[in-house]
Amino acid sequence: KDIVNSPADPALISQFSQQSQQLLTFLSELEEEGDSKVEKQFAVRQQLEHWSFWLNTLGMLLGCAICLAVFWFARRAILKPLDEVNQNLLELAQGKGDLTSRLNPKRNNEFSQLAQSFNSFVANLQQLMQQLKHSNSALVDNSSHIFQAIDSVVQSGDVQQKETTV
Repeated sequence: KDIVNSPADPALISQFSQQSQQLLTFLSELEEEGDSKVEKQFAVRQQLEHWSFWLNTLGMLLGCAICLAVFWFARRAILKPLDEVNQNLLELAQGKGDLTSRLNPKRNNEFSQLAQSFNSFVANLQQLMQQLKHSNSALVDNSSHIFQAIDSVVQSGDVQQKETTV
């Protein structure tokens, strides 16, 4: 029998009432279970947001530390040797350079090759300066001899002039 076909039957009404009550109880339990799951999911989401924030912060700090380490390494390994070469070249260009000083090729890389080339250049320049100093010294000696010869010729000329005029 159906409650729609015989609405006045008290047994059907009672059965309908019981089934309605069971359905309401089931729906309440289902709602509580759903709310519980939603609250758990919300708590998990909050935990994930919390961990995500700290992991992102840690990653950012680690990235900054790596950037600083790379900067320090680049400064030490690249810029410092270049600065040393540049300083020595600048001193040579201004005429204040010490031709006996040399760069120390510390490693076997491009900078050590640059240091060796610089040292070779300075050694050649030093050798040229020594040759120039030697040539200059010889020139001074020769000019002194020429000056003495000219002075001797002038004195002889003066003596001859005095002899011919007397």
